[in-house]
Amino acid sequence: MTESSASRQINSDALSLEKQELLALLRSRKSRRIDRIPRYPRSSDDEPVRVSASSGQRRLWFIEHMLGDVIAGYQIPIALRLHGPLDPQIVEKALNTIVQRADMLRTVFVSEEAGLYQEVVDGRPFSLQHVDLSGSEPARREEDVLHHKLEEVRTKFDLRYGPLVRGRLLRLQETEHVLLVTLHHIIVDGWSIRVFIRELAELYSAYRAGEPNPLEPLPIQYADYVHWQREQSRQGRGFERQLRYWVQHLEGAAARLDLPTDRPRPEVQSYRGANVVLTLDEALTTRLKTFAKEQGVTLFMALYAGWAILLSRLSG
Repeated sequence: MTESSASRQINSDALSLEKQELLALLRSRKSRRIDRIPRYPRSSDDEPVRVSASSGQRRLWFIEHMLGDVIAGYQIPIALRLHGPLDPQIVEKALNTIVQRADMLRTVFVSEEAGLYQEVVDGRPFSLQHVDLSGSEPARREEDVLHHKLEEVRTKFDLRYGPLVRGRLLRLQETEHVLLVTLHHIIVDGWSIRVFIRELAELYSAYRAGEPNPLEPLPIQYADYVHWQREQSRQGRGFERQLRYWVQHLEGAAARLDLPTDRPRPEVQSYRGANVVLTLDEALTTRLKTFAKEQGVTLFMALYAGWAILLSRLSG
């Protein structure tokens, strides 16, 4: 080993050690943060979980009921095209494991005079709908896939009775499938979807190899977080300060945003829309990137600020 290669090896080893130490530190801090969130008080782990809905869930519940039967506006769809040999029963088993592991995926919402509550439903296995499209012509199969995707997105959930997660596995041919999983936004967010897909892949690989569930039990459930959130609000830790800020910031704001569009706003919002593609030339893009760098912000932040200014001027 030459002196330069030895130096590189030492630096590499030192960097690897630093990474390991950093990861250990981050894990310990994450663990301490989780430990500070007290579990929702139960007499036993077998006791059904019933806790007030979070502030975000109350907003979504209100909007969903305000929309009525007009549209299914808060579906979060997952569509995975799977190539290669697939065991549908193992896919369903993996999905069921995820649903049973996370209370939030078995939650329904009950509205009472005292407020909105979330209840965890136990003993309800996840049921995957199996659809065989292999008998259709290739072009027809893609049309059928699109049909099933749209049907999933447009079918509303019943927040009171659930379940708020459903799925169907489309068999296109022996080694090609499309897995559609749809969840309501009241129980998941965009970040959760990445976790959902990763855990699904880990579970499927383990079960197919004849191994046990590789996922560790969750240290806390969403009900624990909501309980902690409400306790923080009661103790006034920043909540009143944040509330005062937004009350002052929004004082005098218009009740609705009226833009100079080419046609009047409909009485009932249809949510039908389209994409409009705008291409910025290279010179303008370069100037925007330079401007963002000078201001110490990302390009997205600079573009978003410009969009906000435009809306402000159009709306007054």
